[in-house]
Amino acid sequence: MTKSWNIDTLLPEAIRTYQSIERYFGIKVYYPMPVRRYCQNAEDVKRCGRRIRNPRYLGVVGNYCKAGAGPSAIRDTHGSFQILKAGYVDLPVLIQALQKHFIAEGKLQDEQFNYSTLQANAGNWCYKNLKAKRVVFCEGTGVTRNPWFQHLPLTPAKGETLILSSASLKLPPSIYHSTKWLLPYEAKRFRVGATYDESDLDPTPTAAGQAELLSNTKAILSEDHTLQVEAHMAGLRPSTQDARPFLGRHPDASGLFILNGLGSKGASVGPEMSRQLINHIFDNEALDHEVDIARYT
Repeated sequence: MTKSWNIDTLLPEAIRTYQSIERYFGIKVYYPMPVRRYCQNAEDVKRCGRRIRNPRYLGVVGNYCKAGAGPSAIRDTHGSFQILKAGYVDLPVLIQALQKHFIAEGKLQDEQFNYSTLQANAGNWCYKNLKAKRVVFCEGTGVTRNPWFQHLPLTPAKGETLILSSASLKLPPSIYHSTKWLLPYEAKRFRVGATYDESDLDPTPTAAGQAELLSNTKAILSEDHTLQVEAHMAGLRPSTQDARPFLGRHPDASGLFILNGLGSKGASVGPEMSRQLINHIFDNEALDHEVDIARYT
């Protein structure tokens, strides 16, 4: 029930960016949608009340709803409230559109990057047949193998999600959060997530992760529904020790930059971090000191 770091700046830039992409490509990727957050106990209800009365949360947290006031399909023992400024980004559609565009323009090579091949030469960085004055590494947890930036304190955390289908489960459009989140799609499909594991850094789905998600989904629902697993996905979150992104230039290797450490909030954090880094590189604008990797040098 705490506002995400810098969200009042991050969210408007994210919305502007995704809506601009939608207009340019003629696709739909950004879906504004409230989150209905279910209280788990009496203390949750008290915290909800404090947030509603706090001026900082005006227009962010909706009114408290007594138990049973929400959709009957969700188990509701202590009431709920809405997080109004929320939504989701259809990342597969977004990524596919960007990949298709950059491949058509000859600006994307989809291959494994070899760090030893990147060499400094006469003020440039050379990689095979490419030459550039600047290189920006945006590689998620792969940065732990990066010889220039592996000193940064990344703390990867694995997450797993499921795509489910159910012929009987019906929910109005919203994101439902009750220990786990549940997002209804069209055609009686749903996405549920996510697990959190800092000990398993193998980015492949696990039987234990699927069992946890199915168990939590059934616990969220007020009735028994047959749930069919259509897809099981896993990945590694590039989280950081201080929960702030990594942004900036290498202190010694001129022309090398990084954009990383977005954790589990890449969709909301990424656009503003990209804007800051671009303005820093080309216009020498100062970075937010909270995200500048100079804090580690």
